[in-house]
Amino acid sequence: MKYVPPLGICILLLSFCLLLLLMTHTFSPAAPWLSTVFHIAPFISMVIVHHWFFHAMLSENVTDIILTNKRLLYLARRLFVLNIMDEVLLHKIEKVEVRKRNIIQYLFNYGDLWIFTGGPQVIIPYVASPQAWAGQIERLLHIH
Repeated sequence: MKYVPPLGICILLLSFCLLLLLMTHTFSPAAPWLSTVFHIAPFISMVIVHHWFFHAMLSENVTDIILTNKRLLYLARRLFVLNIMDEVLLHKIEKVEVRKRNIIQYLFNYGDLWIFTGGPQVIIPYVASPQAWAGQIERLLHIH
């Protein structure tokens, strides 16, 4: 599910670039310089959108949740942009919530995992089967 927004944006932007490219025939008799601009700009935009899309795809795959009997680790990395590592000790967790914002999250069984501690809360977005993760965390909390 996390690939759908970048794919939708990519399709939308590439469609707009193709529309601009088709507009070159409209402007070619009246203004040749405008036709040239509408011919070069879409190709440059397509290259930028294409590279952005593959950067988003390659960097989205690097999200991990590691649950041990003493702590929960959340690792999120985005290529050249982001490197997050949140560590929450299990004995500091007060409450775990699952939040789903729309019907698509219910249909595909994913959502956000909210972990409340005495201090700042940790939000883990786009977790597959978040109820199972919350259940495992609560089970470990009751053991300790």
